[in-house]
Amino acid sequence: MSDNDLRGSGTIRLCQALVTSKNAVQELILDRNNMGCLELVYKATQWPSEAEMQKEGGALTRPFDILQPWPQVPGDSVPGRAPNLTSDVAVAQALAQMAIRKPLKSLSLQGNCLGDNAVAHLAQSLERAPALELTALNLSGNNASTGAQMRQFHKGAVALGALLAVNTSLSSLDLSSNGIRGPGAQAVAKGLRLNQAIASLSLAWNTFGDAKSLSHLRNWLLCANVAQLGASLPPQPAHVLPGPRLH
Repeated sequence: MSDNDLRGSGTIRLCQALVTSKNAVQELILDRNNMGCLELVYKATQWPSEAEMQKEGGALTRPFDILQPWPQVPGDSVPGRAPNLTSDVAVAQALAQMAIRKPLKSLSLQGNCLGDNAVAHLAQSLERAPALELTALNLSGNNASTGAQMRQFHKGAVALGALLAVNTSLSSLDLSSNGIRGPGAQAVAKGLRLNQAIASLSLAWNTFGDAKSLSHLRNWLLCANVAQLGASLPPQPAHVLPGPRLH
């Protein structure tokens, strides 16, 4: 169900429907559904012409990045046109309840700009779940902004670190492109140090290159059974990060 502009309210309704249904959903992909309560920028491109579509093999591209809130047109009084923002924590709560109450094995929330508070709430809820069946979680690209203006991702990172320290169900985790750095990076790396279940991990496009984070990662790699690791770390001497080759 990627690229459907569910937004916050639609995501909550979907989660509620799945929780009350008899469907034993095990994999759910909700990438790029504009769940977050923030921003960003619309693309200048337009829908391709029929000739362009035929030239490109019929491929469709979206004319803009679907990101919340939708722009309010000055003087627009048409009902329903105003941005209808939903609490990011409410969205996270709905997602957590679905992951906890259904036999969900894989959940992908890539590129939804959920933000720091929402990711923190989601991680805290999953940490408290006694019988979590979730084995794969994709939270890539959920910082509320990108590039040089990327905001601090601290609460979410700390909560994710606490989740990793106690969770035994997750074997695949993608935290790439969230700008996790400083104390947040150290919290995630410290949580990994206590984790023996993760076999596939992506930390790419974050900042885990400080000494404390590297020390925790080193100790984790020494005893972890990692099959795939994406870190995008700067080149280090061989003795610093033993284990799988970083890419």
